[in-house]
Amino acid sequence: MRQELVLAVAMVSMLGASVPVRAEEPTPKPDAPDAAALLRQANELWHLKKDYNGALAAFNQAVDAAPDDDIGRLQRAGFCEVLSEIVTKDQVDRFKALANEDYRRIATNAPDSMRAGVARDGLTRLNGHLSVHTLRVQSGGLEDGNVVQSGSISAA
Repeated sequence: MRQELVLAVAMVSMLGASVPVRAEEPTPKPDAPDAAALLRQANELWHLKKDYNGALAAFNQAVDAAPDDDIGRLQRAGFCEVLSEIVTKDQVDRFKALANEDYRRIATNAPDSMRAGVARDGLTRLNGHLSVHTLRVQSGGLEDGNVVQSGSISAA
């Protein structure tokens, strides 16, 4: 009797193992926003339509739709950094904090990537330090072996 039970359990196990099981793929929600489309919309609202509130909402939606996407965060951080220079004084800290949060997350996610380098530069700017220095020269002046016209040049 015991051998028959063991044999029966073994056969059921083999039958269960021989039935192909397909992993069920998650079906995307039909109303799920496309992060890339939202980023395009945000940039259009920002650059072409000058709708800063609409652009911020679209950037936020894009980051919410793809929270691990550094490109969306980098674009939103750049937007917030630019806006921190033109908003009213009571809003400056809000926009700097959002840009700072995005830049820090990018720099932490992939520290050796080019995006992380751009993010670290953004953090440097937000902290009030310039990463590029501007030098004034006179017409026909010589700077590092290059003849330059009057105006300014940048030195890394």
